[in-house]
Amino acid sequence: MTARRVGDAIVDVLRSASVDTVFGIPGLHTLPLYDALAGAPSIRHILTRHEQGAAFAADGYARVTGRPGVLSTTTGPGTFNTLAALAEAWSDSSPVVLLAGQIDSALDGAGRGVLHETPDQGRSFEAVTAFVGRPRTAEDMPVAVAEALRCSMTGRRRPAYVELPTDLLGAPHEAPAPTVTFPGVVAPDPASILDAARLLRGAGRIVILAGAGVHRAGATAELRALAVRLGAPVATAITGAGSIPADDDWWAGALVPGRPEWRALFGEADAVVVVGCRLDDVGTARWTLPLPQLVHIDIDRAVIGRAYPATAGIVGDARQVLHALLDELPSGADARAPERGWGLARARAMREAVQAGVAPDQRGVRDAFLAARAALPRDAILTHDAARLNAWTGYFWPVYEPDGSIFPWGSATLGFALGTANGAAVAAPGRRVVAACGDGGFLFTATELATAVAHDLDVTVLVHDDAAFGSIADYQMRFHGRSYATDLRNPDLVAFARSFGLPAERVEDVADLPAAMARATAGPGPSAVILSAPLGQPWR
Repeated sequence: MTARRVGDAIVDVLRSASVDTVFGIPGLHTLPLYDALAGAPSIRHILTRHEQGAAFAADGYARVTGRPGVLSTTTGPGTFNTLAALAEAWSDSSPVVLLAGQIDSALDGAGRGVLHETPDQGRSFEAVTAFVGRPRTAEDMPVAVAEALRCSMTGRRRPAYVELPTDLLGAPHEAPAPTVTFPGVVAPDPASILDAARLLRGAGRIVILAGAGVHRAGATAELRALAVRLGAPVATAITGAGSIPADDDWWAGALVPGRPEWRALFGEADAVVVVGCRLDDVGTARWTLPLPQLVHIDIDRAVIGRAYPATAGIVGDARQVLHALLDELPSGADARAPERGWGLARARAMREAVQAGVAPDQRGVRDAFLAARAALPRDAILTHDAARLNAWTGYFWPVYEPDGSIFPWGSATLGFALGTANGAAVAAPGRRVVAACGDGGFLFTATELATAVAHDLDVTVLVHDDAAFGSIADYQMRFHGRSYATDLRNPDLVAFARSFGLPAERVEDVADLPAAMARATAGPGPSAVILSAPLGQPWR
């Protein structure tokens, strides 16, 4: 029998945190950790084909489960391959925990040319993590892993990093491993609840804007209850898609902040409730969206008042805050009715205005995407990239579940969709996951098709093959009158996908997309649909 080692203690820490999956690729410096994982059948290891794919997969897993998504990488290049993905997880508040290999503790920083040696590897991750652990004794290593897991779930969820020197990973460790205790939810200050309730009781035209904080807190039921109580249409930010089902009468649509119909809605309101949304640049048309009498609810105190002045700011877990607000607002016969023409009528009018605002020559594209969505199960999950295609999947793909849409919003990272879809499929077995990407972004991480095949994941890749970085070319034409360095030379993407052993087909007419998606998702396992039909932008 092998004596108990530090690697075994780290596995015990993972189990105490209910970690059941680790994504990654083994390397020379993480051999003791992988040997410990091999003896831990309760933890599934998902072997990916690139460390960035592992980090994206951990992110997708975290966003679907609400628990830390854990990955392991070897030292140096293996670890640095995750940096872009962790930056996205940081921007989008996702608890990804990176167990990073490190050279021998006695040699770190000596500059003697050890394989994969990098001066102060952990420093590179300080800007995109809530915690950077650099343990240098065997006793400290399990403690650092426990702290990384705890920090990832504290307050606003964030990535965490801990490095594991290879000489210490295999060292003896007889002491009990620390147990991970995640913090409780952040309760709101009662005075801030009273201030917000007082404001809302005096308003007759209220709009609610829901972001990802609603999902994180499991507050979808409370959100809808507040909409009914206030008679308030609910707009969803891209990050908040599914906070209220797309077929709910109170849903006003997916916010496009620069569009005149949306500016009119918010401009006519006499109060706006923003829940779990940090009011960023793109989501507010560079902070020009009118938000009068703002009630801003967020887990992160720093967000409130930073982009817009808040008339009433409430720091806390969205579910706790909405519960408390509902307790303070009158109900039944005592509730104040919204002004005539507001409430359900205004939500319906917004949905109609959004559809009417689509450019006439693009309505066939819209109808094809709506029909393609209708061909899939209601609980399907869609992951996005940052491409022309994703204007359609982001705004014209109805979402019915809180985890039904995963968008790289904060950093718009190319290559996000496929790896994230793999992680989502691991987290939600039996649910169909669609990775929607442009051809440029797809080829960033296309070898993760091998991961989907190896683990028989229910992932369908939808690739728009226009042989260009099309959205960038559009911007170049708009601002400079010409495009440059955006044309792509692609392989035959159907043949490429089939070479991994999965079914794939090409769609040249967007009207044929719904039938192709139905075929691709009819059975279990991975598949691909390559769409080569031209796509414009939804709006002029």
